Amino acid sequence: MTPLRWAKWLVRETGLVSKWAKGATICDPTAGRGVFVHALVATGNEDGLDVDDKMLSHLFLIEREAAFLREFHKSFLFKYSRAFPKQNTICTDVVLANPRRSFDFLAGNPPWANFNDLPSVYRERLKAAFIANGLVEDNQSLLLGCARVDFSALVLAVVMKENLEIHGEGVFFVPLSLFQ
Repeated sequence: MTPLRWAKWLVRETGLVSKWAKGATICDPTAGRGVFVHALVATGNEDGLDVDDKMLSHLFLIEREAAFLREFHKSFLFKYSRAFPKQNTICTDVVLANPRRSFDFLAGNPPWANFNDLPSVYRERLKAAFIANGLVEDNQSLLLGCARVDFSALVLAVVMKENLEIHGEGVFFVPLSLFQ
């Protein structure tokens, strides 16, 4: 999970708060416990913005684990004495059951895991997605040495294609292996 201070750094470095304040929609497609939403709200508050319901309506989270979303809603209510819009949290696997909703900005830290390190049942379900997104040529490639491909590459390929508006921007923490 991403530490809040790192999420706030990314939010500040990319100017996401000012873009959000001007009405941009922002989504964390692998939200975990919602640290990037917390970073946006906290940074906005620190910058003197009145984070109102309209601004909150432009923030979205997609997360596979329902327990993480429940935890996020509780922590948001505790920290800010207001509820986060439940309709802005989507519980789904962003790769296997993408909600196909587009946003102006995507921000996050997709899971860093090699294909071989994923649970075997999940690996089997993901094989077609790795091929469809051009990360490997075929199932045989996954078996014969390309299995070190990082899961975060697949997540990024899917969300940039399915969840980013034309001319939108994605800002993510990614493993160095994606650049090598």
